[in-house]
Amino acid sequence: MSPPATTARRWARPFALALVAAGRDRVGDTLLAPVGDDLVPVQVTEPVLYDPEGTKRDG
Repeated sequence: MSPPATTARRWARPFALALVAAGRDRVGDTLLAPVGDDLVPVQVTEPVLYDPEGTKRDG
């Protein structure tokens, strides 16, 4: 039996990861991302898995 695949469906809401040139300077910008044959508007946000205050690590 193979291990379960990790997909966006396992999270409360879908997400995507991307490398964006000058990404930190573009937080809040809307970009177009290819999904199949379509271009879908996406918003550049702060990294959600980054914990700058260390609150999740330190409790």
